[in-house]
Amino acid sequence: MPAGSSFRQRLNECGLALVGSDSFKKPKYKTELADRVAVPDHYRTWQRVAGAYPLLRWFAGIALDDLHNELNAPFQLPIEQIPVSGKPVRYAPSRTASMTRQEAADRFAKAYRYPLQIPLFETELLDILFAQFAPVWEIDTRNETDLIGTVTLDADGKPSIDTGKPAVYVKHAYTRFHGENLLQLIYQVWMPAREKTGTFDLYGGELDSVIWRVTLNSKGLPIAYDSIHACGCYYKLFPANGFIALPNADGTEAVLSPKRISVNPYEKRLLLRLSNRTHYLQQVSVAGAENAASYRFEPYDHLRSLPIGNNERRNLFGPEGIIEVSRRAERFLLWPFGVESPGAMRQWGSHAIAFVGRRHFDDAFLLEQLIAQEK
Repeated sequence: MPAGSSFRQRLNECGLALVGSDSFKKPKYKTELADRVAVPDHYRTWQRVAGAYPLLRWFAGIALDDLHNELNAPFQLPIEQIPVSGKPVRYAPSRTASMTRQEAADRFAKAYRYPLQIPLFETELLDILFAQFAPVWEIDTRNETDLIGTVTLDADGKPSIDTGKPAVYVKHAYTRFHGENLLQLIYQVWMPAREKTGTFDLYGGELDSVIWRVTLNSKGLPIAYDSIHACGCYYKLFPANGFIALPNADGTEAVLSPKRISVNPYEKRLLLRLSNRTHYLQQVSVAGAENAASYRFEPYDHLRSLPIGNNERRNLFGPEGIIEVSRRAERFLLWPFGVESPGAMRQWGSHAIAFVGRRHFDDAFLLEQLIAQEK
């Protein structure tokens, strides 16, 4: 490589060299390479064997259907008709962007001009996109556990949420969709807790978090939005304009897809409505940012290196990718389904999102299995 070459130039040259090599042109080589690539999943087969999973999965299917009916109900109401028991509090991004659809298409076309077909987005463009697609969050707020904030660690490494400093943690990722590598924008909010309803509440506990994801095609237009809690539960799928959710046909856990989102994101901003206490996503709508508190963007990677004083830093997540203090009592009930500590908040890349079957939030082929272009 020539001395002084930029990283992007060198990467481009290496990509051209790899694609042009004799080995890479051989179909057998590509097949062998694909066969050797294996990403460990986040299910424990031995737990499923010991817990009689083949039998329990059928009972779980009934319980999941009931849960989906409960989660789907608010989406069938206009947002102003969804019952509240506290005060709706809104949070809007402190930094906004105004990019036209054509400007986005032009910049995406440039980002895709690389021989490995992996788009390269400059930091400046990513910042604009995060601001462009950032939602307004609205939470039915009863007490401090329903406020969003900044994650902090004390001197002993115990996490808490500073609700005086509203923040949304952002990162980007890539996914595969019918031969293309697509950009994903991820937004995550943190609350102090899922408040317990009593001594026997298996699902309440310290810390709670909701993740919202936007998947964009090579022209900068959404193909789908989806969401989970940071424990991996309550997966919801929202196909964008021109796409439909595919029916579940393989016997795995059904996917809840309450509605399609047809909003032009270059003209209007989405509003995400969360319930109090459970912080369930109840509706996706369009609304202004009037009377909203401002939130700032924080890089998600900061969570892996938080200050604890004395010039020391610590990862929010433990060795298994789980926040220890967030473990829930539900893990004693749901362990036969093979997920490590169900209900606990966990690190990106370790979200199992189904109890029946195997499904991961960061699976590069997830959306290819769940949505299709409308004919």
